[in-house]
Amino acid sequence: MYGYTLVAPCAHRVQVTGDFRIREYLDLQRLIYTVAEAVRAETNAERVYMLSLGSQQGNSHVHWHIAPLPPGVPFENQQLAALRFSSGVLKIPEDELTGLTSRLRERILKSLQPFIRSLAICVFRHDDKILVFEGYDPSKNQVFHRPLGGGIEAGEYAKDAIVREIREELGAEITNVRLIGTLESIFTFNCRPGHEIVMVYDAEFVDRSLYDKDKFDVVEEVETIRAMWKSLNDFCKADAPPLYPDGLFDLLVRS
Repeated sequence: MYGYTLVAPCAHRVQVTGDFRIREYLDLQRLIYTVAEAVRAETNAERVYMLSLGSQQGNSHVHWHIAPLPPGVPFENQQLAALRFSSGVLKIPEDELTGLTSRLRERILKSLQPFIRSLAICVFRHDDKILVFEGYDPSKNQVFHRPLGGGIEAGEYAKDAIVREIREELGAEITNVRLIGTLESIFTFNCRPGHEIVMVYDAEFVDRSLYDKDKFDVVEEVETIRAMWKSLNDFCKADAPPLYPDGLFDLLVRS
């Protein structure tokens, strides 16, 4: 089927619902909708089939099929019949396939409208240092720093979210959690627009020995990243990677 597309998460997931938090699943479905609309518009599909297949014995990685049914296919050759390999496989020239891919990418990027996310982050201020991880934006070729934290789940207080996130990311317990302030961040990351309401917290580690560690391995959804202590003075240097979200440095200086 011309324009047949797969959507899959980067992190290895097996259960199509059970291996996702509800927020992760809904975010992924938003992307699947966007891809499907791009495929439908580009191929003039009469109907777009969307389904998740796979087996624990093979091809267990979660993925969604987006299959555009071209106009005029007889009813008996639609639905599951249209998905069978016995129906034949298209031989698409490389230049045509490259062009189709580019047009789909353009449609998808134009349609990825930002939606507002609520986040909680924690700086763990100690002496003149804060705890941040090092990130990288490939579209800007830019290294940046950002405190640890994550999304606030529905029905969860932001203060509880930061306790949960640090437990998940570092396996550490925290205490004396206190709100410093709230920031609004509108940005682009890897060519995708984003909009976040960020609640900034400070807290203390129950295990005081963590303040003596130079670096931490942080467990993220896709990979393990590295966190480290950074002095606020480090962010004043002309060639220093930026501290995100925007406005965090000024907030910390004022508080």
